[in-house]
Amino acid sequence: MSEDTPSINISSHAEQRLKQRLGLPIRAARRAALNAYIRGARHGDFKGPLRKYIERRRKTGYDENSADDIAVYAGNLYCFAGTTLITVWPVPEKLKSMMK
Repeated sequence: MSEDTPSINISSHAEQRLKQRLGLPIRAARRAALNAYIRGARHGDFKGPLRKYIERRRKTGYDENSADDIAVYAGNLYCFAGTTLITVWPVPEKLKSMMK
């Protein structure tokens, strides 16, 4: 890891969800989380139904202030609090066409 590459932490909840929802083992999950954090599009980059979906997910089950960043990467939403991945959700098929 280079000096400017952030250190991404993965909560135990996020680790479970990465395995359950995406079928990723921990090593691949760490790479995916880092790529999402660095390369992922942010919810402000989208408009319409996809942006509304992302905003609803941000508020689902968490204190609004805890999830301060959501990245969309490889068809999934990665929810971060600082540099800690909190959870991950797959983007519904009907909204994936809006990601391009």
